[in-house]
Amino acid sequence: MDFRGVSVLASNVIEPEELQLKVSLAEESIIESMRNAVARFVEIVDEISKIVEDLLSMRFEGARNRVQKSLATYASCKEIVETTYLRFARTSTLLMHNLHYLNLLNSLSSMLQNVHRMLIHLLPAGKNMVSSDEKALLSLQKFVALLNMYLKTSLEFFNAYLSRSPKTEELLNQLSKISNDLESYIKDLVLNNSHFNQLTPITLDMETLAYSATNLYEATLCLYLAKKS
Repeated sequence: MDFRGVSVLASNVIEPEELQLKVSLAEESIIESMRNAVARFVEIVDEISKIVEDLLSMRFEGARNRVQKSLATYASCKEIVETTYLRFARTSTLLMHNLHYLNLLNSLSSMLQNVHRMLIHLLPAGKNMVSSDEKALLSLQKFVALLNMYLKTSLEFFNAYLSRSPKTEELLNQLSKISNDLESYIKDLVLNNSHFNQLTPITLDMETLAYSATNLYEATLCLYLAKKS
């Protein structure tokens, strides 16, 4: 009997340990890319908080410059997310929980689209808007502070997840609380305040951002629980 063909086939067999390594590397690559996207997202929201400060202080040129800077950071963040989608498409057959990774990516992409709309709505902000909607700007300022806290906690979570830190569950609990705070704040704002005039589109941006933040938290939680089980 000729065994020459058998030896060739055996050399192409992927051992379980090798397959597990491939899976781990694929998963870590996607999570690391998402962590990088969230880090850029934090930069955008940091700038939005400064944009609101500039508007309240009547520094309109400074606010417009910051919006343009944030739009450039948005483009960079969007590129990271798009690259991560491509990486997911190439490796999805290796991932046991590929649906959870896709939900995570979709939720982050949705948040990014919402913050882009907010930047576009902030771009033409001027004296007339501020004088008629100062109270609304103060509401936006508080919302952005909560969103900033949420994203920085998400960044901490992804860092802890990648390093297998025991802090991951604690950070998940923090994310749950902050996402609930975001939703509660925007619900109260929509139900109990009628002082929004020219900032009405931004109010809608805040509402969609709050709900997409909840979706991102839920996708993060589902992936964590699936990987833990």
